[in-house]
Amino acid sequence: MEISDHLDFNSLTQWNFFREEVTGHPRFLSGELKCGLRINPKFSTGHTPLYDPCAPGSRLGVTPELVQGADLSGISGLHFHTLCEQSAEDLADTLKAVEQYFGSILSRPEISWLNMGGGHWITKPGYNRELLAELVRGIRFRYGVDVWLEPGEAVAIHSGAPHAGCWMFFLPRGWNTPFWTFPLLPTCRTRWKCPTGRMCSRFWRIPPCGPGSSPP
Repeated sequence: MEISDHLDFNSLTQWNFFREEVTGHPRFLSGELKCGLRINPKFSTGHTPLYDPCAPGSRLGVTPELVQGADLSGISGLHFHTLCEQSAEDLADTLKAVEQYFGSILSRPEISWLNMGGGHWITKPGYNRELLAELVRGIRFRYGVDVWLEPGEAVAIHSGAPHAGCWMFFLPRGWNTPFWTFPLLPTCRTRWKCPTGRMCSRFWRIPPCGPGSSPP
């Protein structure tokens, strides 16, 4: 709250838990800090179920039925992130669902911004940037909101592959516990050099791997 301009909450439960603390903060009262809610439009365009935030049972975002009648006082924006290396056409189809389920909320005077999240592969050859611009202009015109995109992956994809390695081992209570280190580059493919085998999956929640392997 001291350093952020915007805070997005993943669920109504999370928002209600922190609402009093956030809305009582001086930066919120002065308008410097704004709060948003992540929504789930229940519309999937991806091809990998593991990365689908709209899959049945997803914990990522609030579904339309949960928002109906909910107290959203203090919320000034909405956020969705449903794409993964996808096209403007996929965004267009997604926006139809967003407007169908959440258009009435976007129309409220207190809602001033919409974050369309990431997964927009804007730098891919053949990406329809004209359609993207048209979609952004349409949302701004219909609802009078600022529109944000998070194209970080499009900027960094294929720019490199950081290789992680085990820097040292700690020996608490007889366990060989690795201390990992790797460059913190955004959205690059990561390859793990894992000399410790199955121990990694027990202590670091990554797939079991051998020296030089590249788990998905």
